[in-house]
Amino acid sequence: MAIQAPALDPGLPQELWPVVFANTQEAIVITDASGVIADVNPAFTRITGYERRDAIGNTPRMLKSGYQGPGFYRKLWQCLRSQGRWQGEIWNRARNGTVYPQFLTVSSVRDAGGQVLHYIAIFYDISFLKEQTDRFRHLALHDVLTGLPNRLALNLMLPQAIARARSQGTQLAVCMVDLDDFKPVNDTHGHKAGDDLLRAFAQRLRQSLRESDFVARLGGDEFVLLLRDADSGDEIYGALQRIGAVCDAPFALPGGVQARVRMSLGWTSYPDDDPNGTDSPELLLRNADMALYVAKADKAERASWQHRWGQSTREEVLARKPAAIDGYGEPSRRLLQLGAGGLEQAANAFVERFYAALFEQAESRRLLCALGEAEMAELERRQGEHLLGLLTPELDQAAHARRAIHVGRIHGVLGLSAAMLVDAMGVYLQALVDGITSLPIRVADRASLVQVINVRLKNELKFQVAAIDEVKHMYMQWLSRMSQCALDAAQPAVCLDRCVESLCALPGIAAAAWSRIDAQRRVVIMRGAGSFHAYREALLAAGLPRRAELDSAGDDEMTVARAWRNGGLVINPTYVRGDYPPQWRDIAHSVGIRSSAALPIPGRDGHGMLLSIYSRYPAQFDNEFMRFILTELESRLAHLAGGVAAGAARDPAAQALP
Repeated sequence: MAIQAPALDPGLPQELWPVVFANTQEAIVITDASGVIADVNPAFTRITGYERRDAIGNTPRMLKSGYQGPGFYRKLWQCLRSQGRWQGEIWNRARNGTVYPQFLTVSSVRDAGGQVLHYIAIFYDISFLKEQTDRFRHLALHDVLTGLPNRLALNLMLPQAIARARSQGTQLAVCMVDLDDFKPVNDTHGHKAGDDLLRAFAQRLRQSLRESDFVARLGGDEFVLLLRDADSGDEIYGALQRIGAVCDAPFALPGGVQARVRMSLGWTSYPDDDPNGTDSPELLLRNADMALYVAKADKAERASWQHRWGQSTREEVLARKPAAIDGYGEPSRRLLQLGAGGLEQAANAFVERFYAALFEQAESRRLLCALGEAEMAELERRQGEHLLGLLTPELDQAAHARRAIHVGRIHGVLGLSAAMLVDAMGVYLQALVDGITSLPIRVADRASLVQVINVRLKNELKFQVAAIDEVKHMYMQWLSRMSQCALDAAQPAVCLDRCVESLCALPGIAAAAWSRIDAQRRVVIMRGAGSFHAYREALLAAGLPRRAELDSAGDDEMTVARAWRNGGLVINPTYVRGDYPPQWRDIAHSVGIRSSAALPIPGRDGHGMLLSIYSRYPAQFDNEFMRFILTELESRLAHLAGGVAAGAARDPAAQALP
């Protein structure tokens, strides 16, 4: 069936419509006004498994999964009739029976009198995006070391557990657990042995619980247990006996080491210990924390390894631990001044351990390996200043929020996960607490100082995680806009111009440009943004690069040339390491560029386009999230190549390089 291109896109040349229809990565379905399929493109077969002959004469109901009810389709058709367009996510079924998510856009094509002639549906499989989202959610809610749920997961689970206990009339025990002899294991056998011990302890702890119970690691050697659906206090005490046996046997560590540790546990019961019916998770956690404090006190002479919250607990703690502290007021400043020396020493020791741990993880190792020695030293110095700055007595909450959000945005750009930050803050808290125990101050002041630090680190984590989520949301929104631009653009060059300009508004992006490949197979700049022109002019003035032909190779060749020759995304994580001349590195750094990426967009007859992106940070593009963004962008822009004329560049400064 022949469809006139002007009915779909008045700006698209007639002869290019069949090329776009046949080669786009998105499935295209064209129906008549009654919804009978008139044609589908090859991508439809690739995504759904149905051949063209199976689809023509059928209706889109052949893809129906049953996941959406009649109400969903009524709203879809109402929107389509009133606005001429509907867009959103939908679940459909492939020929092999697999149900998968799509991002679908349906538009109506009308004649001059407003009568519907055709409906055009464009969709693509977003299963990968859903899987990535699920993976990011898992990482955000689980501890990297032990695989247990983390503090964020606890914050979600505890209100649900309270509501369940209230509705079912059962008891909920909230328990805080802490290892008593963990620090000597670390000091004697090393941090790796300590990590092995924590993993083994977490496994035993999980095995001691019922399926309905919940355990989370807060960081360091601190854990929280939720013993749910208990019908009586006796049932809770029975569970505590099983938990208490976790440390009866020594822990076998690598190298034949047999480590023996003990634990302390403080717990509180809902609703018994919530007499005012507040249903407050914070109240229960505070009760359990104070009970743990009593359980750990004088542990060499204690009668029991666990302690339940009660009025006696309050009386025991009042002299040593205030009921609440805000972390920033005058009492907090006084406490931080008392502990300044010990806290600084603990913070500096943590920075060394923190970067050693980062090198053991693939994502962060790629980032750190992109740094030169001087940059690495500067990063460690600035990280140490930031962590110690969290403990500055004069710091107020507003200033803390500004600093943490700034750092969190950088972490978001570099692909550091919320789970990694949660784990790091837990370890940092433990390091500071260990430092506080040796301070020559009163026991009550030590306990209060721990509260001050806990408040500040919780806020640091909250502000940073929010900033990381904001950065990811900005990039996902931008990708969605660019996807739509690529589908709607009457002039592909206009879409690429928008892409380049809007890229420079995203966090971390210093510059961007798009180029075409001319008849001599040279890179011709069409539009640049950010610091790109300053960068290019400085390179040209220095005689760099000396090669612009796409088929040549050398130490000083451009990233775009490598991308074109390789036929796919190329990432340059740093200008410090590798084959870049020192002069090139200095020029890049002078305009705020630390890394780059290039996307080839091949066209017909060897012509095509290139998109270059430059970051303010090393290795920004060399992480899982940014690679996903760039590969998705590459796919969305692929069908634009045929619409870019091979004529002269429009950028006033455009010319072939060099």
